[in-house]
Amino acid sequence: MNKRKVFYGITTFFDELLFPEICVICGGSTATEGTSKRTSAVDGNSVRGPVICPKCAKDVVRYTMPNEHPGDIYPFGKLYCYGRYSGALKEAFTRYKFKGEVWMGKRFGKLLYESFGAWFREYSYISYVPVSRDRFRKRGFDQCHEMTAEISKLSGIETLRLLEADSGRQKQSRLGFVQRSSNASGKFRVNGDGNREKVAGRKILLIDDILTTGATLRECAELIVDELGALSVDAAVFASGRSDIGRN
Repeated sequence: MNKRKVFYGITTFFDELLFPEICVICGGSTATEGTSKRTSAVDGNSVRGPVICPKCAKDVVRYTMPNEHPGDIYPFGKLYCYGRYSGALKEAFTRYKFKGEVWMGKRFGKLLYESFGAWFREYSYISYVPVSRDRFRKRGFDQCHEMTAEISKLSGIETLRLLEADSGRQKQSRLGFVQRSSNASGKFRVNGDGNREKVAGRKILLIDDILTTGATLRECAELIVDELGALSVDAAVFASGRSDIGRN
């Protein structure tokens, strides 16, 4: 039995035990009268009650369709984005990424999946933009991997760690818009050659957390296509502050 799947199953159990029906945005109750479960609109599976409460669902600016041709932002294919990185959504994701509230990652992954899961069926594998080993040691978790693990579980699509991040890379959150583009360049590499046979000629979905310039996604997608031979790499991000994202 896969040890990672066993560990993930245990952590998911305690996640649901400790945080049942808690809104991932405001922390309020999402319980609905008469039932604590609902049916996913994507695949019909019974899942835990709503991830966000009705009030936050109204306040969050959500995007429900993929950007088919996002141009210079991400020229490789489709770009999926759950919502606008502002207001309460930004505050909640900041708590997750920088305050160590790891339990929120699965909920954010579920939100992304429930928005676009019907499109995700076309991909052979899922991968993600990793944090460096140094940052993982300091932070204790990889925010993109946490979301990706939930998407993988819900979709049944295997996750492959295709990339490694250079430990010398500066935090994007501390840089300006122009600096972020140059900071991403050359900071990633493929994770060995073991996945080449799996990835060659296949469609890959690449998960990232926040999109600003698109430089990180472009670099990672180029590596997966050029060095691993993927047929295509579409991208999914949880949120973006860009005004040109989400125009369908």
